[in-house]
Amino acid sequence: MNKQQLLKDLKELAVPRHSKWDPLGLMSVRIYINARLSVYGDVVEHSFKEGSEEGVNYILKFPGHNPKLDPILIGAHYDGPIKSPGADDNASGLAALFALAEHWSNNSSA
Repeated sequence: MNKQQLLKDLKELAVPRHSKWDPLGLMSVRIYINARLSVYGDVVEHSFKEGSEEGVNYILKFPGHNPKLDPILIGAHYDGPIKSPGADDNASGLAALFALAEHWSNNSSA
């Protein structure tokens, strides 16, 4: 794991963001996530709306090595509660997700 990249990810992601009170912060985090995931392959953007809430999910797929096995889904959320930088679970979860993507892209047989 690249510790410098992990710290850079945390710094970029631990910023205030919320769809209602800080949409620009949320958009900057979305752009960063898309750019980071795109390094490892094609990213699919999935927009959704549930009631009054709407958002975007990003999906990055790595090919499996055994078609008989079920896929593994690993996720992290990037929204933040009001007046919070979303650092505790959001930024750390995303940084871990990026580290996993890097690991799996460099160790395709693992």
